[in-house]
Amino acid sequence: MKRTQFNISVSGDTFRIDTKNTSYMLGVRDGLFLGHFYYGPRIIEDDISYRSAFAPEGRISRTDREMVIFMDGFRFEYPGWGAGDSREGALKVQYEDGTTRVCPLFRGYEISSSKAPVPGLPSTCAAEGEVGTLRIDLADPDTDVEVSLFYSAFYEEDVIARRVEVRNGGAGKMVLQRVLSAAMDMPGRDMQGRPFELLTFHGTWAREFTRQIDPIPFGRIGVSSICGKTGNRAQSFLGIVSPGITQEEGEVYGLQFLYSGNFSSMVEKCPNEDIRVSVGIHPEEFSWVLMPGETFYA
Repeated sequence: MKRTQFNISVSGDTFRIDTKNTSYMLGVRDGLFLGHFYYGPRIIEDDISYRSAFAPEGRISRTDREMVIFMDGFRFEYPGWGAGDSREGALKVQYEDGTTRVCPLFRGYEISSSKAPVPGLPSTCAAEGEVGTLRIDLADPDTDVEVSLFYSAFYEEDVIARRVEVRNGGAGKMVLQRVLSAAMDMPGRDMQGRPFELLTFHGTWAREFTRQIDPIPFGRIGVSSICGKTGNRAQSFLGIVSPGITQEEGEVYGLQFLYSGNFSSMVEKCPNEDIRVSVGIHPEEFSWVLMPGETFYA
């Protein structure tokens, strides 16, 4: 049964966020794993979960060996750490026993008609009724880490604003070692079958915002800053673009991180040619103690 509120549709375990010209789809595999299904030109299909990438057998295997294959190939919407996915993780938490494994699993969702400011952080915001916001709740049942993902659709602007909250739902202290604001797994080729390229901006005094376009190699590439503030050396923006783009032609997926401190904007190309894009606080020198009941916003 399909239900639509504020340009956000829910059909079974599939969620779709629409703006004027784009659609963003994500869904739950086997009732547990939140995956990214589609982001691109607006579509009219309700269920396109078949677009997701998962184990070659087409299902989540119950054997340990084949489960590892699934974890390292599934298009996770918000990847954890140390649970079989060897790609760039979005969340890493150290517990009192020194371990760092975290695997957030789907728990529920909520749709609202506004976008509240993020406590203590720069962010976009909107009044009641101006945007729709989808909140998806995840939790790791083994570690009591609770994660909430927020997606707010600015319809006319074709923008989807994302953020994350991490909460300590247990009785012991946790140390956050990595909390990225967003991650997205997507195909490595555009609709014409051409490998995507990476658009970034760099600069220095009197020549800020210099455009640079590079091929995306296998492995990791991106831009970052550990200066403690934003500046002209590197911009907290990256674009996944078609070869030969212009202002009038080509596919562009732009990600802008709204933050004024250390940041990391990375792209990882995997052996199956999928790419994982992630943006957030730079994990180098980042460490945040989270006591029971406390929440961290990013």
